[in-house]
Amino acid sequence: MFYENLCKLCEQRGLKVTNVISELGYSKGTQSRWRAGSVPNIDILMKFAEFFDVSADELLGRKKHELDGIYLRLGKEAQRMGLDEEDVETIIKLYGKHRKLND
Repeated sequence: MFYENLCKLCEQRGLKVTNVISELGYSKGTQSRWRAGSVPNIDILMKFAEFFDVSADELLGRKKHELDGIYLRLGKEAQRMGLDEEDVETIIKLYGKHRKLND
């Protein structure tokens, strides 16, 4: 999914995938692994996200409705763990900031 999304982002911006990968310091061998389905580690993922000004979630193909469920479960888990209301509100505020950045 990562490689397909990378290709789409390059296409939308009129860039060649090979050039972007090379510019960011990665080899054709790495490109081949990604094409075969390998997913880069978080540091590499963030480098590409910053380059394209998108979220790592978008690069991985996660949809907003999937994220909504993740954050809802996170809030419930925080309550289950005994975090106080202020901690849960902080989680919700961070979620709101995340959504604004990705809208």
